[in-house]
Amino acid sequence: MNNLSIKECIKEKCKDKYEIINNDKEIDDINNKLFSSVNYKDIEKNLINLYSKQNVKDLELCAFKKCKNIKMIHQDKLKFIKNNIILYDIKLSNEFNKKYDNLIKLSLKPILNNQEYINFIVLLYLFEKIITNNIIDSNMKLFELMGEYKRCSKKYCRKFETKDEKNLISNIKDDDERNKIIREIYSNEKQIKLDKCINNKCNKKQLILIQELLKKFNNKIKLFNIKIPKDIQLPFVNKITEKDIPELIIKLNQISYLLKKYN
Repeated sequence: MNNLSIKECIKEKCKDKYEIINNDKEIDDINNKLFSSVNYKDIEKNLINLYSKQNVKDLELCAFKKCKNIKMIHQDKLKFIKNNIILYDIKLSNEFNKKYDNLIKLSLKPILNNQEYINFIVLLYLFEKIITNNIIDSNMKLFELMGEYKRCSKKYCRKFETKDEKNLISNIKDDDERNKIIREIYSNEKQIKLDKCINNKCNKKQLILIQELLKKFNNKIKLFNIKIPKDIQLPFVNKITEKDIPELIIKLNQISYLLKKYN
């Protein structure tokens, strides 16, 4: 059952309570503040304010008792939180680490009383919001680095650009076959000239982008305990020279496509 199905269940089985919440302007205002909150403390303050309202508590408790699959939704949210703390290397303060520990403890209790359940929901939504904001920030940083790298590449190395054959790679399911094709594409003489031009003209931007990508790759490898074949493994990169081309670019792409299977 997805979030939409849960909402339909709540509307049907907790109709009166749902309509009270749905027509409450004060609660609507708090939800809007919560949606736009970025600071951890503000998120927490708005959640506590929201769940101090008896009508909100009544609806949550009704949903928990009457929509059986809501537990599965909670488990999915917990998995999302746990996985992305590792995947995005999210650092929490001591204060929020204690709150996170409390969330995990409550999630492991076989039975929660009403107040414990409300505490659990507040913490669950708190960390879901915190993690989501961190993911957005991390992805925006990566997009900005990619944008800077591509603009530099186009400015200085456009004359070396070749017909893009990389779309072929995504359709290859077999790892060995895909690695072979990646090696062929990135060992092409024209591609090597392009990559060496980028290395020469955009070295710092290239290095920062590759370091950021390798951090994400390593976090995913750790999270899913992925075994990377020895022949495509890469150490952390502190500098890039012409001697590293094309082998660095080949292995970077081989690892990238391998990790796309794990989500």
